[in-house]
Amino acid sequence: MEKRIKYLILCVVTLMAIGLDSCTRNNGAIGHLFGMWELSEITVDGEPASDYDHNIYWAFQNNIIEFVMTDTQSHNPARRFGTFDEEDNYIILHLNHKGNGENDYLYNIFPVLRLPCEADVALRKIEDKGNRLVLGYTATDGTEIVYTLKKQ
Repeated sequence: MEKRIKYLILCVVTLMAIGLDSCTRNNGAIGHLFGMWELSEITVDGEPASDYDHNIYWAFQNNIIEFVMTDTQSHNPARRFGTFDEEDNYIILHLNHKGNGENDYLYNIFPVLRLPCEADVALRKIEDKGNRLVLGYTATDGTEIVYTLKKQ
């Protein structure tokens, strides 16, 4: 009887472990981008963006990117979404998605990021070293924007 109980417990624990692993990967691991990244700095033409409060995170899973901005006083998160592809030395953000009318706001990227919401945005990899990712973007007006992200 005791052997049966141990076997049953082992089966339950194994099934739970399999279930938990599958919940966090959504179609498998996507490599080093997978997970949460803190946007530690935004520079505009080499100068720190004065309107950035150091309160945004980027999360990559499968082909989905989530932008999470935490309110600096209440600490409540606001979330926005897009999709992405990784090609050569670029991360291509697809930010032209729409909701079902009432959910359109979920796809309006935070203005402080200075990213166009109706286009694909090619962010070039300036540095890609495991826990640090530096991405550059040249806006249509010629402004050079650099995003520095640190893996959480």
